[in-house]
Amino acid sequence: MEARANYYNGKSSVRHSVLLTIRDDSLYLSGPQGQCSWPLDTIRVSAPLASLDRTVYLPDGGNCELPDGAFVRHLEGNEDSSQRVLHRWENSLKLAFVALLLTVGVVWGFIQYGVPLMAETAAHALPPATEEVLGRESLALLDGSLFVPSTLPETRQAEIQTIFDRVCASLEEQGCALAFRSSPQMGANALALPGGLVVVTDQFVALVDNEQELTAVLAHEIGHVKGRHIMRRIFQNMGAGLVVATLTGDLTSVSALAATLPAVLVETKFSRDMEREADDIAAAYLRSQGLSTAPFIAILEKLHRSHQNPGPDSSESGWSDYLSTHPGTQERIVRMQEPAE
Repeated sequence: MEARANYYNGKSSVRHSVLLTIRDDSLYLSGPQGQCSWPLDTIRVSAPLASLDRTVYLPDGGNCELPDGAFVRHLEGNEDSSQRVLHRWENSLKLAFVALLLTVGVVWGFIQYGVPLMAETAAHALPPATEEVLGRESLALLDGSLFVPSTLPETRQAEIQTIFDRVCASLEEQGCALAFRSSPQMGANALALPGGLVVVTDQFVALVDNEQELTAVLAHEIGHVKGRHIMRRIFQNMGAGLVVATLTGDLTSVSALAATLPAVLVETKFSRDMEREADDIAAAYLRSQGLSTAPFIAILEKLHRSHQNPGPDSSESGWSDYLSTHPGTQERIVRMQEPAE
């Protein structure tokens, strides 16, 4: 087999017109400077790209450029069949569209299933000391933007602290801490921060009517702590952002994610699976204490109504919409009404 090609010796940009011949498992080059030959297994060929010329890389550092065709495919042999398949895909609009759909499906599947799995593994592997530091710094940031000092009497705080300690001991979750804050913007709420730090607002304390309702919510938040849900959410958000940034090359999305980290830390909209897990822990604790889930249902309904009618401070800042109560409240109430399995 023979083919005309443009030859470059790798030392200068001078182009030479040469004749390439395949004979006896060797490639022969004939040109103005004479004839050379190399075994075919020492020849490399560039991957096909649209209708561009192919490049044949020679052992001496030179290369030849020639149009794609039977000659080049013979040089490739069977080792580069995958490149020819890719070349067919990129030259077909239908196949390119199929490849785009496959790429979108793979990325969606990775974000939907792969990122949460990796986030869960990373959250449980994170050193407790690191998580505690993150929790303290998060609370410090929120104290300057969302929280103000609590006005609860010390006696009331001591009562709630006693209940909290009892729930932590029963659920065998060591290292938890309780913090009291007031938040006209956030309203009645309780949330778990990294490091086992649970924050309750004065507005939430005012909403509860009895110790059982308070116990149910505290057990639920400690359930989030046991499942490391807040760190899993942080890692999931960061992981999804990094995937998008990698695919699009847009590094500003990563910077935007880092800037919103304080909001992510207090965002209570966990996944339904996380909510069910925390609810199950709270319900199991109530039953272990000889209590029903009725107080939990009652406080869920109160929280839902309180966030359906936010105060004027909440509407001004927009925090009420972002920091609304846990999603699927009615679904959770129905689950709490069902007998324990």
